[in-house]
Amino acid sequence: MKLSIYLILVYIIFGSMTIDNGLYVYRASHFYESIELNNNEFTYKSNFHFSSYETKGTYKISNDSLILNSFQNNDIFDVDEKRNSKKNKLFFKVSRYDKTFFSYDLHLILDDNKEIVLKDKWDTTKIKKCDIKAFYITNKNSFISPTYKIKDESSNVFTIKFSGRRVFINEVWLIKGNSLIPRSQNGIIQSYSLEKQLVTNN
Repeated sequence: MKLSIYLILVYIIFGSMTIDNGLYVYRASHFYESIELNNNEFTYKSNFHFSSYETKGTYKISNDSLILNSFQNNDIFDVDEKRNSKKNKLFFKVSRYDKTFFSYDLHLILDDNKEIVLKDKWDTTKIKKCDIKAFYITNKNSFISPTYKIKDESSNVFTIKFSGRRVFINEVWLIKGNSLIPRSQNGIIQSYSLEKQLVTNN
């Protein structure tokens, strides 16, 4: 009986957690990160040295978590096909539009519909040529790219670029009081938090 009452109290306290609308900010030397929540929509901003970007989307709350999803945008994924002299090799060059790199998993779909997954890749992945008809990319941040169907069977170099802006796909941040604990672009929970900013009336 006591255990049942305890579980009910835990659910009431932690199972119905909310987060207020408003601006949440983290500032450090050469780095700024913020997210503004407004009735289930968010605006995320990040500045690092001389680079900056903004992403908008929707959010929902589940227990002690804030779940973020970016609005769909056609510029998040672009592929350029080419051929080079190394016809027995396939090359996949993956980066953001700003030429920065990230860890990714490369999913190759073969002509017989079997799938090969090459995990924890960085920059250029080189493999022995095989009969593939399509591919897509995922990362530790739960990002899944569109499936790209190869246009020219003779192509063996694929340059894949992603938008410089951050993309949120079912990304889970933690709610802790009036602060939010974010994840890095590689899906790692950070050691810092974004703090709720007080609204001042002038």
